[in-house]
Amino acid sequence: MLSKPLFLSPDTNVLYHRFLTNSSTIDLREVLLVDTVREEIEASLNFKYTPAQISEIKRGARYQQFLLDELVNRRMKKSRLACIALAEYRELRRYAVEIEGVERSTNDKEQTDLIIAKTLRRFEKERAALPVMLTADRQMADLCEAEGIEHFHFTLPHAVQADFCSSRSMRRMIYNLAMVFGVIRLNSVVVFGEFKGKKRIDQLKLRFLDEELWKGFEKHLRMCRRLMNLGIRQ
Repeated sequence: MLSKPLFLSPDTNVLYHRFLTNSSTIDLREVLLVDTVREEIEASLNFKYTPAQISEIKRGARYQQFLLDELVNRRMKKSRLACIALAEYRELRRYAVEIEGVERSTNDKEQTDLIIAKTLRRFEKERAALPVMLTADRQMADLCEAEGIEHFHFTLPHAVQADFCSSRSMRRMIYNLAMVFGVIRLNSVVVFGEFKGKKRIDQLKLRFLDEELWKGFEKHLRMCRRLMNLGIRQ
């Protein structure tokens, strides 16, 4: 047994991949969030496409260029990825321990990594705890090694073998794909991860190319909403 309480502290890149909430074996109450990580994510949230940039992208698109009109003045890929990471951070914060960084984050990635490492070192001394950094970044792993901080360095797989996917995981995968690419097509349904009038990070927009499919979807959607309005709890 460990003589100190163990806390898993995710680096920014681990949040981008939603590793912790996708795991069914990790107790989220044992997660340690450094607010410097949140600041790093928030700094990437508001990069948007200009009309000129969308016009340039359209010139490289062979088909259905009009779909790109939804992205005018909307978030670029860098910011859409940050939205995924921020959603992960918010979900973890409901259970995790959150601490302040030893100083404010900067635009210098190496300096920000150092702030995170020093914050974990301070936490270890003040709380008599064992923080473990989770990272997929070789430089952060080297920094932890130099600072004497326990860590796991993850290597991203080139291929994933899976023979089962729950409905919840499928919804999350569709959401993530739509956010990363901005817009995707599933058979005769176009799914927008970013679009005009979007108000919440978790919103998607669907455009049906098959009228009959839309009629069936609308029927089931109406039924589901009526059932939800009954207020029956599981």
